[in-house]
Amino acid sequence: MMILLFSLAAVIGVEKIRGVSPANAGQYRRAISHRKNTFTCFDKSKTIPLERVNDGYCDCPDGSDEPGTNACGTGEFYCRNTGSVAKVIPKWLVDDGICDCCDGSDEAGNPYAHCEDVCGAIRSRSIKLRNNITNMTIEGAKLRSKYSNRGRLELSL
Repeated sequence: MMILLFSLAAVIGVEKIRGVSPANAGQYRRAISHRKNTFTCFDKSKTIPLERVNDGYCDCPDGSDEPGTNACGTGEFYCRNTGSVAKVIPKWLVDDGICDCCDGSDEAGNPYAHCEDVCGAIRSRSIKLRNNITNMTIEGAKLRSKYSNRGRLELSL
């Protein structure tokens, strides 16, 4: 399944590859040869078939072939968190059974983890909370002004 997902991602865009941040997308575009159906490790040490990218086995010494798995153990995983705020987590948290990304993308390769995409709900609650705090601040400023004016008036009598 991951192989099919990566092959489709290579055709439709690097942005769809699990775990690749927009900051690294260009590097992945340059590493992929669609014509040869290969991936060249970032350190140029190896060229492997595209289907071996994100397959759970660390083929490249630099770990660049596993952006969406914890196979290489080092590096970062990019959570898109569509509808909320994007986030980067350590790769060793990927497929560990705990939903660290609000979209559940860090557990997409774990058949035993069941992560719901709660990004939209989190974003909505965040906006609602921010609006409530803003409204309370505005009301507090009005009350402060009112009582300050009342105090000045009483002191002047």
